[in-house]
Amino acid sequence: MSGSPVPAAAPSAPARRVLAVGAFERDNLGDILFYLLVRRLFARHHVRPAGAVFGDMRPYFGEVVLPYNHLLARHAWDVVIVVGGEIGAVDLDHAFRMVLEPRAERIFLDMPERAPARRFLASAAGNQMAYLPDLSAFEQNRDALYCVNSVGLSWLAQIGDHPFVAMSHAVLGQVHRLSVRDETTRAHLAAAGIEARLAPDCIHALARYFPDELAAPPAAGRPYLVFQMIGDLVGDWGHAPVAQALARVAVRHRLDVVFVASGTANHHDRYAHYLRLAALTRELAGGLDARVFFRRDALAIAAQVRGAALWVGTSLHGWVLSMSAGVPRVGLRNDKVAHYAGLWDGLFPADVGLDQLDDACARALATPEAERRDLAARVAGLAEDNIGHMFGDLL
Repeated sequence: MSGSPVPAAAPSAPARRVLAVGAFERDNLGDILFYLLVRRLFARHHVRPAGAVFGDMRPYFGEVVLPYNHLLARHAWDVVIVVGGEIGAVDLDHAFRMVLEPRAERIFLDMPERAPARRFLASAAGNQMAYLPDLSAFEQNRDALYCVNSVGLSWLAQIGDHPFVAMSHAVLGQVHRLSVRDETTRAHLAAAGIEARLAPDCIHALARYFPDELAAPPAAGRPYLVFQMIGDLVGDWGHAPVAQALARVAVRHRLDVVFVASGTANHHDRYAHYLRLAALTRELAGGLDARVFFRRDALAIAAQVRGAALWVGTSLHGWVLSMSAGVPRVGLRNDKVAHYAGLWDGLFPADVGLDQLDDACARALATPEAERRDLAARVAGLAEDNIGHMFGDLL
């Protein structure tokens, strides 16, 4: 790890107008952490969060999010940053489904013509990529410095000749600085003649910029494992089998269980599942505790993960946070997590089924601490170096 701070611009350099683009309009841990990191990096500048649609995110990070189409059409920006995440082939309709309540989502999906909804929700003339704005469409922002950081675009490699592939390539051809977090994305872009830096997800370096907020919670009582699972998978596997598997791990290793939602937006985690799982796990775990962590402060969630004895889940940023802190980890069935872990980790099991959980957790907990810490430091250093390359001269 380099250990050196990101190079800063000269103190006399004027403050820049920075538009940060991402899925900030909904409660999802990784997207909020991306914004918090960019906001802190550019603390002396004027930073504005922009999403695909409007979102009142004051309860989560103190700001209202407006559609980037609106902000790019009406204001000039010095720097536009797509902050990170899996954005390849994600269109506006997909983004809408994440923010709408289930009843409103059904109404939207049943619309014979969705153009009016796209204009109303996103200031968009038609369907488009949700988190990769085309700056050439906004005259006063065609000369803005365009940075796309820490993204995954692997879905583009899976959709053949879909129009979004050509659209994405055209936009990425405008980008001045581009870093990606997986080899599939890098190889796909290279085949299209687009160069990109390959680096681990920037959230690996989060503790470098939030050392106080991410200090591990003070030890109190038994060590605990953090459990997280996307709602659809809980439904597929069933509450009782999941609770039984968790209780076996908890009893074997004398760990309490803390259920931590990675996101509460539509198609994310569900507190109703966690409450039921906690009750069932307590019944089976013989005196061990099982509780739900309800705070939606992203840094408090990150601190919970970093303070755990073990992390088990389907969230990529749950994996990244545990990896960056040297916490033993087990990834449940999730292709995105499995592919990422295969590239940047290699120490811990991913793509684990319920019947494999007990053995996978035992193997994870047996991994020597020195190996965990060395890997965490090495990957965090790579992430910090990439942040310096992407933004160091701008700060």
